[in-house]
Amino acid sequence: MSYLYYANRVFQLPLALFAIAISSALFPSIAIAIKNNQQDLILQRLQKAWFFLVGVLLLCSIGGIMLSKEITELLFERGQFSPKDTLITSQVFSLYLLGLLPFGLTKLFSLWLYAKLEQKKAAKISLISLFLGLAASLSLMPLLGVLGLALANSLSGLFLFVLTIKAFGFQPFLGIIKNLRSWLVILFLACVEILLLLAFKSWVTHLYLFYYFQGF
Repeated sequence: MSYLYYANRVFQLPLALFAIAISSALFPSIAIAIKNNQQDLILQRLQKAWFFLVGVLLLCSIGGIMLSKEITELLFERGQFSPKDTLITSQVFSLYLLGLLPFGLTKLFSLWLYAKLEQKKAAKISLISLFLGLAASLSLMPLLGVLGLALANSLSGLFLFVLTIKAFGFQPFLGIIKNLRSWLVILFLACVEILLLLAFKSWVTHLYLFYYFQGF
């Protein structure tokens, strides 16, 4: 289970740094807008926060998955933490990162529920997603072991996101995400990141092989 612990420590960094921070900063203004019945202002601010979080969390997810082994090796591989531990932890970390977007974006819409003083509904949604995640864990663990638990965690985040959006309303949600230009910018940045990371990994590999065969 230490694989889950180490991978989760790294996973929590972008979640806290961006999703939780943005949601907490946005909460007061959303609460005031709800109190004043300013629906257009609410949707406008949620839209800006949505595309910012989608962009940042997607880039973090892609970078984390592509560099999962290198990140784990740099942070933890010393002492009794072996290369085998690095490999398994990096795989767990990658599966955790599949849930970064749904978990992070759920924070954004959860604040809307709390701002509307619908804590009971938010608690009910969390409880349902917890049970669904538990069912996924029990189903996947016999097949995938510790990787199944990490995947179940990401599925739990997806359940939580869908249920939260259902409570928010699918029609206003579609209005928030309807911005083709923003999606194209995010897609462009994601493609650029992938190409840069592939080039970086190729360069590092060639550099390592060069020094290895030179006897350094």
